[in-house]
Amino acid sequence: MARWIVNNEAINSYLSMLKKMQVNSDEIIRRAIYPAAGIMADAIKKEVDNLPIVSPKERGTENKKLKGITSKQKEGLQDSLGISPMKERDGIISAKIGFDGYNSVKTKKFPNGQPNVMIARSINSGTSFREKTQFMDKAIRKNRKKVEKEIEKQFDEQIKKIMK
Repeated sequence: MARWIVNNEAINSYLSMLKKMQVNSDEIIRRAIYPAAGIMADAIKKEVDNLPIVSPKERGTENKKLKGITSKQKEGLQDSLGISPMKERDGIISAKIGFDGYNSVKTKKFPNGQPNVMIARSINSGTSFREKTQFMDKAIRKNRKKVEKEIEKQFDEQIKKIMK
């Protein structure tokens, strides 16, 4: 018959570390989110920089769609890209990456400027007059693994601090 000898001091130490991690788990998650979100935001910004620029006079016709954005629209996207404050909802801690505010292209329909979110969606999904350019999807696909590795790295660093 096998015999197992347990050191009570070692088990108590291990249980103590697990309790610390349970108490600090939200903090560990919070500290991992922003660095990872920063990597994705940088990737999206790079894809915005790569969007083609067209003159404002160029318009799509039935046979030809726009293949880019104006320099003012691009500038609006570059300036408005950001990371939201972290929120917790139903036990999920998250931060969103996206566009905010308005660009400087004023029209009759948008006297304060065009919403940057609307411009980003129209580029990413395409419209009746704009060709689809999936810059957001491309950034996410290309950088998903890199972001996952950053989160893992942040978790490991935080756990090592707790274990000391």
